[in-house]
Amino acid sequence: MNKDFTDFETPIAYDRDRFAADRTILAWIRTSLALIGFGFSIFEFFQYLKTIDDFNGKLSAKSPHHLGVILVALGVIFLILATGEYLSFIRKLDQKAHKKFHVSTSLAASLLLSIVGLSLLVHMLITLEMY
Repeated sequence: MNKDFTDFETPIAYDRDRFAADRTILAWIRTSLALIGFGFSIFEFFQYLKTIDDFNGKLSAKSPHHLGVILVALGVIFLILATGEYLSFIRKLDQKAHKKFHVSTSLAASLLLSIVGLSLLVHMLITLEMY
């Protein structure tokens, strides 16, 4: 009468593991988005200060700009690594449960935000080179 719920004898066991993986990737998305947003805010704030006459010429250091670029790059790297780990886990899970792989909303959001983050990083690097 005692059932072992670590395998996929019950349909809910597969769903439990799949939803746990989705929660994990969503947590990584949230963390990466915070890093990207904070890095971009720092970068743009110091870009804005350069346009103000009182600060013009006084901000020669690129360190704040570099900090912004590094934070955005870290956010993108973490998101790409987490997406790869998620895909690897889901493929193994689907093989073990003999189910066909399907794209989840979490995966789509992760891929979309990775593309947005990469394009933002390229924009920041191009802008940094111009000044």
